Amino acid sequence: MDNRGGKFAIGLKPLLLLTVFFVILLANTGSAQARTNIYAPSVDINTPTTWTMAGSPYVISGWAWLDVTATLTIDAGAVVKFIPDRWNHRYNGLNVSGGGKIIANGTSDAPVIFTSYYDDTASGDTNGDATSPTAGDWRGIILDADASELSHVEVRYGANIYQSYGGIEIKNNSTASLGDVSIKYSAGSALRLNQPSSPTITNLTIDTSNDYGIYSTIAGSSVTIINATISNSADGVAVLSVGNTLAFTNTVVSNAKPVINLTGATVNVNATWPKIGSAAYVLDNDISVPTGITLTIAPGVVVKGEYSLYPDSRLEIFGRLLAQGTLEAPIVFTSLRDDTFGGDSNNDASASSPAAGDWGGLYFENSSDSILEYATIRYGGNYADDFNGVFYATTDNMMLHLKNSSLAVATSTIGLANTAVYMEGTSALTMSGSTVATTTTAILSSSSLGSTISNTSFINNTHFAISNTGTQIDARHNWWGDNTGPHHATNNPDGAGQTITGNILFDPWTKYLDPVIIVPGILGSWNVLGQWELDPILNTYDNLWVAMQDAGYVVDQTLFAFPYNWRLSNTYTAGLLKDKIDEVKGICGCHKVDIVAHSMGGLVARAYVELLDYENDIDQLIFLGVPHKGATSSYCFLVNSL
Repeated sequence: MDNRGGKFAIGLKPLLLLTVFFVILLANTGSAQARTNIYAPSVDINTPTTWTMAGSPYVISGWAWLDVTATLTIDAGAVVKFIPDRWNHRYNGLNVSGGGKIIANGTSDAPVIFTSYYDDTASGDTNGDATSPTAGDWRGIILDADASELSHVEVRYGANIYQSYGGIEIKNNSTASLGDVSIKYSAGSALRLNQPSSPTITNLTIDTSNDYGIYSTIAGSSVTIINATISNSADGVAVLSVGNTLAFTNTVVSNAKPVINLTGATVNVNATWPKIGSAAYVLDNDISVPTGITLTIAPGVVVKGEYSLYPDSRLEIFGRLLAQGTLEAPIVFTSLRDDTFGGDSNNDASASSPAAGDWGGLYFENSSDSILEYATIRYGGNYADDFNGVFYATTDNMMLHLKNSSLAVATSTIGLANTAVYMEGTSALTMSGSTVATTTTAILSSSSLGSTISNTSFINNTHFAISNTGTQIDARHNWWGDNTGPHHATNNPDGAGQTITGNILFDPWTKYLDPVIIVPGILGSWNVLGQWELDPILNTYDNLWVAMQDAGYVVDQTLFAFPYNWRLSNTYTAGLLKDKIDEVKGICGCHKVDIVAHSMGGLVARAYVELLDYENDIDQLIFLGVPHKGATSSYCFLVNSL
């Protein structure tokens, strides 16, 4: 049998039998359209060659790679078909290397098609027997250290799992260009990227793979996939290197298993885990970020730790972790069983539920300047890494573990764990505008360095909100669950809030604030990718938003926005405002909210108060520039451009 990219010799008797086979084959298809037959084991394309529409379809037979070491030009509309030997699992494909390249520039009306011999939808029933094509009927196309150009190209039924790696594989410093390429019905991964140099990939469609949509080992080179659609990939959306430097722009995912798996255990280059549609990353082991290396998690990314009896999935940061989400696109670290974020990643419907300790968490050692912002971390804090030959022992019960490390946490939510944060050695935590909730102990510290925690809410932590045996923690200006402040046996024994112990500075503390909803005016809301947001163009409300946070309000806890379609009637929008108020009351467990309404937003708030089913759930309603008596001059300008 042939090796990858090589040829094999066949004896005289098999050659005669093969010749007879093709004579019979051609005799049986005499009524079919013209075709060009190429026997891969004995043919190399080593001089410039053109495959034309007149010679189409080109039918590749034999059980070897058809090697392309010169320029192969394929005309628009041409079809290339590959004959499989399904019985013996012998297949063929195109291997472009040694200075060769393919120039296949189809058009939207006349794409170049590479497909199975049995695909009758391309160039008709070539074999004359109406046999159906199958994923993996041929190996695929390898682009090896080349500069091929594929435009308006369709690759179907390739990526044979016995003798191939992908429908298209780009490797070894290739600079190939793919534009408007679709890869469908693949047995293996549709697109494989094996350390290419700088390929250009735009308008990529991947549909129906028995493996992953994309398999990439890229870790260092700068490659971007622009405008991709990935659907119906059985094993997951993609496999990426833990040191990934492959970027994605505008990717749509429609997959029953919306996951991104990772290969490798050490991030050896500055890397980014990009957002790929709605897919979630899966940690199935511990991944290390060494000293001097930065791992960046893109906004909107969901990372899920795999669970087991002895979980060993966590991030170990010795370098730096930057997980900076946004209000609209927070970053989430959670359990693989958590379907709330990233969908049903373990593909078991509702058969399993997440629980504290499902995965290891985030471990920082001798790390400095890591940042978690607009992040949610939950269901972690159970890591087993000590194997004694019989069973694994749990070696860490902390979800965020800092050892001789510094970490900044802002506007984040941490909880649903046993111990949420643990600091030891010379560690320092800076936390602001966050929530630590539903734990046994929210923060446990024996650190010899001080930490600062402010504008943070401690909720439903059953043992301690903070337990500190180390250097003093400055925890002033926090909400402890009660207006009397935290319960400290020595310094505030009458406090009815969350319990704290040790050397903690906590006075003054934040007292209860009614949650505030900001209702913008006309042109104050914009639809961005299907989501209404506070004015992101003129940033009308940015100063107000920041000022509210400076006053102690916490985003998504006591501070909310109500962007809306201001083109609709105020009465209709008032009903939506009622729903928003109900949502906020459910979050805060309160009965009333405050409203800050600007311009037409004030008319919306008034319309809500005037509804028959108004629930008397607005405590304070503050109007900013509301046209209670109308705005005739503005109306004339808008209508008549006066």
